[in-house]
Amino acid sequence: MITEGSQITVIPSPELTEIHLDGLLGEVGIVLEDLTDEIRKCKGYMVLFPELYKNEYVWFVPQSSAYE
Repeated sequence: MITEGSQITVIPSPELTEIHLDGLLGEVGIVLEDLTDEIRKCKGYMVLFPELYKNEYVWFVPQSSAYE
């Protein structure tokens, strides 16, 4: 189960492609915030990556693209 503090790897998904973040594929990061509540339309995680991507370290990763 993915929780805050978990290490995840970004894997391919249609949702990741839809938000134009395929550049994060294969990257490993630490989950800062779990955004998978039942009431959320777009479920996923705020993830901290060790290297900059488009001048940011923290990105939303869809639940379907997070592999623990």
